[in-house]
Amino acid sequence: MKKFVWILFSLLLVTSWAAAAEKEVEVVYAEDQYCILGYRGTPKLPWCEYCVHDADRPVPPVMKLNPAEIPFLSPPEDAQILFDYHHPSLEAWKPEAFEKGNWKLAGNYLEAHTGGVASKAVFSDAHIHVEWRYPKDYQGDWGNQGNNGVLILGIYEIQIFNSQKYRINPDGMAGAIYGQTPPLVNVALPEGEWQSYDIFFQAGKWDGKTCLERPRVTILHNGVLIQNNAIIYGKTHHKILPEDDTGCTTGPLILSGHHCPVQFRSVWVRNLSK
Repeated sequence: MKKFVWILFSLLLVTSWAAAAEKEVEVVYAEDQYCILGYRGTPKLPWCEYCVHDADRPVPPVMKLNPAEIPFLSPPEDAQILFDYHHPSLEAWKPEAFEKGNWKLAGNYLEAHTGGVASKAVFSDAHIHVEWRYPKDYQGDWGNQGNNGVLILGIYEIQIFNSQKYRINPDGMAGAIYGQTPPLVNVALPEGEWQSYDIFFQAGKWDGKTCLERPRVTILHNGVLIQNNAIIYGKTHHKILPEDDTGCTTGPLILSGHHCPVQFRSVWVRNLSK
């Protein structure tokens, strides 16, 4: 049955791609013409009633948190430390992003500019902990406001964005499975405050090219449940349907970059595939 459902879903993706090629995408702006609320004319997501980056998709409710009460987990003894601001080192990351000047150490913090930085280690089922903040009074354009992401296996993006201050299409806001599933609630903090993701990822199961079980993810943002065993439908991208991820079960952790100096102070991973 699962095989039949996945074959049907794949056929729907092909049909949606073809239909999208014939449609013109409309950008929907906020009243002040600064924020983009989403798009109309993008492909319809086969598993729900909405389109990719749908401007008419319901916005998750806001839950206000006290930044002073945010829980930040210490790494357990079995965690692999990728970055620790107490002892800053780039040893766990591939060097290309730093050699090109796209990423850097800013004091004790890892700071993004553009493009991604990938871990040397690869992971599968995992608990991924990331502590991050977007800058105060960032002067870049709207689309770069706190824009970054955590790419599980290097292909499934959990979005980072300044959703406390700026509205964006729900599947592109902080905590969204990018282009697929909005968070249950918006718990983004103000600019300059440290925030955390605890991402519990279960890789997909495959028999050759046959998908037996889609990957799933549960996420805590600042200690609040925002994704509850949510299905990931394929590789995440902008304005298009999820792309084929046949056989993908392992990959690096990638932190994205979108021209905004988002900083990271703690990144660690627990291997749950043992």
